[in-house]
Amino acid sequence: MAPLISIIVPVYNAELYIENTVHSVICNKSDQYELILVNDGSTDHSLNIINHLAEKDARIKIRTIENSGPAIARNIGMKMSSGKYIMFLDSDDMIDPETFDYVIHYIETIDTDMIIFSFQIKNEDGNQDFYYGYDDRIVDTTELKNIFSDLYQNNLLNQIWGKIYSSDLLKKNSVTFSDYKYGEDRLFVFDAIKHCTKIEISKKCLYYYYIRSEDSLVTKFYDKKFEVCNLIDDKIDDLQKCCGDFSTTALSEINYMYLKSILSCEINLFLPTCPYSFQQKKQEIRSILNHEKVLKALKNAGRYGIIMNVILLVMRTKSIGLNCFMAMAITKISSRFPTFFIKTKHPQAVQITDKSGESI
Repeated sequence: MAPLISIIVPVYNAELYIENTVHSVICNKSDQYELILVNDGSTDHSLNIINHLAEKDARIKIRTIENSGPAIARNIGMKMSSGKYIMFLDSDDMIDPETFDYVIHYIETIDTDMIIFSFQIKNEDGNQDFYYGYDDRIVDTTELKNIFSDLYQNNLLNQIWGKIYSSDLLKKNSVTFSDYKYGEDRLFVFDAIKHCTKIEISKKCLYYYYIRSEDSLVTKFYDKKFEVCNLIDDKIDDLQKCCGDFSTTALSEINYMYLKSILSCEINLFLPTCPYSFQQKKQEIRSILNHEKVLKALKNAGRYGIIMNVILLVMRTKSIGLNCFMAMAITKISSRFPTFFIKTKHPQAVQITDKSGESI
């Protein structure tokens, strides 16, 4: 009998966390799932750990590939899957022990193409935890346009995880991951949404995304980031063809999200891992600020709050020196004060005050 849900986990050098991640799945009471672990060429003890776990649980399936990145690993996992629904989980995160009971209840009572549930960011280094969520509701394609910008700003569309997808919908419409190292989640989610007829949104928190002490929100340079940001904006334009035109307010909020991504492209150039010379960085910023999409977004920008308004003022000057200084300053502030950075980046995020999940 085919499982109801396929959980796909790309595994790369996750020996410190993968066992806890797997246990968060198998401690769920339901047996109506398969757990697909795609070992992405790990060079640590990850493969030994997951092989040992698979020996004890027939629901665990393992595939080993040469290191190709999470996008390729997830695509392979989807090809291996046999469940009616698909769920993605990162190898150092965890799901709630009630996840499957909750999800299966909705799957059995509501014919839905996608379920979007809430999640927490959990900081292991003692910084503030955050909750991201949205009120319960069911929407069809035409209704989605009324809340799309809210979901986007609430950080519920940026990640591949924290969602359940119809396997038929993904496979029939060839929804797969693009081989990017940034934004591939968002591109996938927007492609999937385009084909949905009914989406369930739940405020119940079922996913826990961990920020480890060795991690940083601003350390990984990616040379194609600006390209991907523009692709994401194009995907949103495509969505309007399916959902109908967004309202003026929604378009303003989407424009705000695009401009935030452009700021992240400037910051990207001043991360410690960026190999560019200072002259190359200046040239990249000049190219970004003069791109037609950026010029249009700056022209259409509304008033978004003091911090963002100051940032946009700097961008509008087209001063390479000022923009370089701003990007460098934000990079330093972000690394030293991650809680402030998250709250500034996502004002809708709710700070968690205790382990029970009570928030301010």
